Amino acid sequence: MENVVKMTKLLLSTIIGVSFWLLASGEISMASYQPTIRPSFSILRDAIIQVESNGRRLARGRAGERGLMQVSRRTWNWTCRTILKKRIPWDWAYNSRYNIEVGAAYLRYCIKRTGNIEDGIRAYNQGIRGSKLGRGHNYLRKVKKHL
Repeated sequence: MENVVKMTKLLLSTIIGVSFWLLASGEISMASYQPTIRPSFSILRDAIIQVESNGRRLARGRAGERGLMQVSRRTWNWTCRTILKKRIPWDWAYNSRYNIEVGAAYLRYCIKRTGNIEDGIRAYNQGIRGSKLGRGHNYLRKVKKHL
């Protein structure tokens, strides 16, 4: 059980960029740890789904966002055309499979474009420009609660 706790702390430190202390044969500082593998993207994606729609596939946002990941029409069309390079009709935005495919592709883009996971999460909510302007801290806090 102790190893499970240690691995969970290691995974969380990788995902949200927080340093933890790992107790093995003594204390090992995780502050300078640079993982060679990517964290589980599905954990992050599922946290965003909980914040965006509380897991409701038919959720609709105030500005018309749709589905589990609450993707807007503009983001949907741009992501399908530019990132996925395929045509997925906006009418399919309530389909869980397609909504997650498009939303996750946009989230990956945001993380890659901003250079780190936290800014990528904020950019998913506020756009790249909004995250650069320092917006989205409340959203980031909500996502972290679900990790």
